[in-house]
Parts: sequence; structure tokens; C-alpha cells
Amino acid sequence: MRKIFLYFATITLSALALTGCREELGSTPGSDGYALVTPYAYAPVDATLNPDENAALRLFSNGKAKEFYYYAELLEDKADFIDSNGEQAYKDRVVSQGTKMTVPANGLSETVVSGLAGYYAISVVALNSSGKQGPMTEVVFYGLSWTDVVDGTYTFGFLADQGVRPENVPTTLQVADQDPTIYRFKDIFAPGFGLKVALLDQTGSDADGTFTYTRIPNQSTGLEYGARGPLSVRDVGYWQGNDSFITEGGYHSGIYFDENGDVTYASLLPAWYISEGTLSYQTYDEFVPE
Repeated sequence: MRKIFLYFATITLSALALTGCREELGSTPGSDGYALVTPYAYAPVDATLNPDENAALRLFSNGKAKEFYYYAELLEDKADFIDSNGEQAYKDRVVSQGTKMTVPANGLSETVVSGLAGYYAISVVALNSSGKQGPMTEVVFYGLSWTDVVDGTYTFGFLADQGVRPENVPTTLQVADQDPTIYRFKDIFAPGFGLKVALLDQTGSDADGTFTYTRIPNQSTGLEYGARGPLSVRDVGYWQGNDSFITEGGYHSGIYFDENGDVTYASLLPAWYISEGTLSYQTYDEFVPE
């Protein structure tokens, strides 16, 4: 049963996105005897880029590096190539097949690498002024790829009431190939932007039956809330920094499975927020399979 309550808060919160990688800062000192570029990966700032498959790279070059190349490949494919051909052959591959970048005066380069559905190694090889290769560095991006579980209809509560999304949106529930506890309601916000949820190893029951407790991590929707900026979502537990709100406090979300393990229903309690604060956290959404 869909419950509808609205509550508006004015607490200022910073928007956090669910990412497959994390931001790190720092650089390698410029006194090394070889050309070196140190890469870091983090979620794209651009809200139109799906963080499941897009990595924003920050690359720090030392004083010996004049140009460098980066090359993205599935981790297992990189390992297989090196096992068969050796690391030097892979470094040559990065240079011959990778994307070339010239080192700027301040030594900091930034770019976005797209299409990373899976666990990817982004390898970097720098060259000095005479064209000699330095050591190969890498950063790992933990992207996600998905398998369809069941088609159905996602029904919005708050977003439909506010005219942000239609009330009923056809979607496909999917499971992550890399982690069977992570699910996604595909494209319910916009193409490339679905709602990701994570199952807990804990069940509960209510009037609709027995469910598996489900978390809604911080994530961008790719939507704008009118003129008030980008719209993001999480559950109350993430908002308050207290998991007990989900499992004990009555603010739970759940996915319902039958005795065969098939999904029969989902009841979700999102906390929608923008940069200036939380908009709603007591309006349920639901998913009904076909």
C-alpha cells in the first residue's frame, strides 16, 4: 500500500554521488629521474554523466614528463595480456593504442573516460623529452554492468506530486554482474540514470509480506529540481548517518521475493534532496513487476 506524507526541511546538505571510484589528491615529486604520471579517478562533476560508466581522471605529471598516454581495459584482459606478452609489451600497447595528452605547464591534466561498464584498469605511460618511457601507472575504476531481472512499472510518489516525473514509468529491474546484492531500476529518471539500491542480509515483514531490507545510497538522478538545482537521492539512514533509522526506525525500503527467489514487489522510501536541503523523506515509491 502506498503511503503519502510530505515533509520539508531546511537543513543545508552537500550533494554526494554514488561512485564506482573515489577521489584522491596528491602528486609525485618532480625530482624523479624518469617521466611519471600519477592518475586518480573520481565521480564526474557533470551531473549528466552516469557515474556507473564514466570516470573523471586527474593526472599529475612530474617534471620529466613531456607527454603521456592512457589506455582503459578490463582488469582481467590486461592481466591476461601481460601474462602472455609481458609488461613491456603492454606499455608499448598503451603508447600505440592509448589516448595521447601533452603535459600542461602546471603538470595537472583532467579528462573523462567513458564506457567503463565493469572493472577497468586505466593505465598510463609517460615519455620524457627524448621519448623514453617511464614506469607504467594505473588507477582502477569499479564500474558496473547489469543483467535484466524483470520488467515492470515504477510508481513515483513525491516526484510525481511535484511534476518532476510522470507517476508511472516503465522500467527494468536489473542486478549488477559484479555484486548480486546491488539492483537498479533502469532509466527511471532519464536515459542512463536509474535508481541503484543495495540489499541487506536482513529481512522484515509488513502488511505486504516478507521483504529484504534495502538501502538507497547517495546518488545523482541527473534531474534538475526546477531552478533550485540538481536533484539527488538517498535513504534516511544515509541522510542521518544512522543505519538504525532503516532497520529499526520505521523508515525502511524493501524488495519482496517469493519462494523461488523472484521479485514480486518493491516499496522504497527515498529522501530527495538538493544542495540547500532535504525536500521529502516520507513519500513511498513502489515497483510492480509485470
